[in-house]
Amino acid sequence: MKRLKWFLIATSAIVALILVSCAPLPLIIPSITQNIVEVTANSADPYLSDLANWCDQNDILMLWYELDQPPDGFDGRNTAFSGSPAAEENVYLNNEFVGNYGTTDLNTIKSTINASKTTFSGTLILYLKADDLLGTSWDLIVGEAGQTKIAVTNYVLVEFQTEGSIYKVTKVQVVSDWQNFNVPKDMSSITNKGFAFFRIDDGRVVDARVIYPQ
Repeated sequence: MKRLKWFLIATSAIVALILVSCAPLPLIIPSITQNIVEVTANSADPYLSDLANWCDQNDILMLWYELDQPPDGFDGRNTAFSGSPAAEENVYLNNEFVGNYGTTDLNTIKSTINASKTTFSGTLILYLKADDLLGTSWDLIVGEAGQTKIAVTNYVLVEFQTEGSIYKVTKVQVVSDWQNFNVPKDMSSITNKGFAFFRIDDGRVVDARVIYPQ
């Protein structure tokens, strides 16, 4: 009888392990590494659309900050731009000013961007995780793997959405420690929601990850 008891316990444990290993995993939407172009402009004019399409074709994320109606947190983002504060039609690559398409030919700006793109190390962590198997609620997960801060480090978390062919920023946070972000949680819908997470050292983006809108 005792042997039968232990046999049943062992069998139950094996069955439980099989069930756990076969159980469906929570839904995950990963991020990708991207160079980041940011534009500050009053409106989505044809030049902005042209640049957005070009960036998309060249695997670069272009983010638009509408100056007429700045997104939540824009003042903090503006102080972190390198080379020139935000102005109408300014263009930045990886946080550094590359030109103004109101005064500089747009093809010249594209050439500068293309020549200045970089490859990032990929130590930042960014992904969406469903709270259940049906994806009725989502959490954004951010972090960093084994990177040492330097004297001047900023972390930027951007929330954006598609507006026509352009990715328009709806909220931006800039902090010196990524653990101080107010990270979106319990989102009932992630439709048309995009996220970018990047690190700035001494005025230049050194790592960036992006989740494009679903």
